[in-house]
Amino acid sequence: MTLPLVDPDTFVSGVPYELLARLRQQSPVLWVEEPPLAGWTGGPGFWLVLRHADVTNVLRQPDVFSSWLGGTQVRDPANPAALAFARQMMLNQDPPEHGRLRRPAARAFTPRRVEQMTPAIRATAQALLDHGDGGAIVITSSTAGLNSLCPTFSVRSHGFAGYHAAKHGVVGLMRYYATSLAEKNIRVNSVHPGGVMTSMTLAAAEHMTDVDPAALLKSLPIARFAEPIEISRLVAFLASDESSYTTGAEFLADGGLLSGPGY
Repeated sequence: MTLPLVDPDTFVSGVPYELLARLRQQSPVLWVEEPPLAGWTGGPGFWLVLRHADVTNVLRQPDVFSSWLGGTQVRDPANPAALAFARQMMLNQDPPEHGRLRRPAARAFTPRRVEQMTPAIRATAQALLDHGDGGAIVITSSTAGLNSLCPTFSVRSHGFAGYHAAKHGVVGLMRYYATSLAEKNIRVNSVHPGGVMTSMTLAAAEHMTDVDPAALLKSLPIARFAEPIEISRLVAFLASDESSYTTGAEFLADGGLLSGPGY
């Protein structure tokens, strides 16, 4: 009965809540086998913890239930080099390193930050309404607003939950205002940059010594970061009459990152 939980096809249409509920009733902690599947080799298996209280207990004992020791992926890293790479991800780190990385992200990228954008959007819309001729609003999000990956490192990390929630929230705001302002001839779209050569990016790179720049660039179909002007040109297009029939849409400027293999 646990076999579907290691089959990616199980999750195509969403989380299998009914299956998990049945398993929770039968045994809140159970062993899951990892047979060869979909081209993957078999794995050693893992314990599945299904009750909230038990999960909380596990998370509070990193000395016993380590994320760093073997990584947290269902499929174990194939070799020591792969394990070393996996350990760079926030999800695969234990305290205190995990907390050091998670705290800034949790504070800086939250749904509350999305709410803080609302007054600016409303003020801009009101200014356009007062002008009387309509116009365009362009909101900046991120590749994380269109995908579950950390946009720079392809990290499927719960530590970035707030970041992803905020960036997806920007898309929700954009769509809401695109619909509600269309009758006033105001278009609203969002831009989703990937890596951009800004002072913030360069400063961050000095501290991210575990990142392999060559591997990161290799993961991009256009193997470089964007220049700020390249993002500005897209914003200018969306703000101009050249995009007069475009609203409620997300525009990627990521060098093909989300269409490639990821880093």
